[in-house]
Amino acid sequence: MENLTLEELFRKFWEEEAPRMNIPGITIKDSLRGKWLTPSPEEIVRQLVIRCLEKVFEVPHFYILVEKRMPGGLRADVIVLDKRLKPAMLIECKAKHVNIGPKTVQQVAAYLERLPTIRYLWITNGMYHWFGERSRNIWKPITILPRWQDI
Repeated sequence: MENLTLEELFRKFWEEEAPRMNIPGITIKDSLRGKWLTPSPEEIVRQLVIRCLEKVFEVPHFYILVEKRMPGGLRADVIVLDKRLKPAMLIECKAKHVNIGPKTVQQVAAYLERLPTIRYLWITNGMYHWFGERSRNIWKPITILPRWQDI
C-alpha cells in the first residue's frame, strides 16, 4: 500500500479513479456496505472519503458507518466510531460541483444535535475540505483530523 498524504490521495483519486466512476452504466463495489452501486457524484466523494479514512487516518473498516440512519429520519454520510464504539467523527460529503455553504452547515447542525459524542467533523465536496474539533461545545477549525488511534 502506498503511503500517501491526504492531498496526494485526493489528487490521485481525481486523476485516476474518479473518471472511471463517471462512465455511464458502471457499478462499483462498496466494501463497507457489501453491495454494488451506480456511483452518483456524491457517492464518488463518499468512496474517496472512505479510502482516506482507511489509508490516511488508519480507521479499521468496521468502525466506519456509511449512510447511517438517525432519529428524525436523517441519514449521515459517514460516521466513525471510537474504540468504545461511540460516534466520534461525522463526515458530510457533497458532490464535487456543490458549494459548501449555509445549507450544508444547517444540515450538519441537525446531525450534531442527535450525535452529542461527535468530537471531529469533516465537510467535503472532494475539492474543498473543512475539518473541525469540538471543545466545550464550540467548534474550532483544525488543519487535519487525527489518526483513528488518537480519537
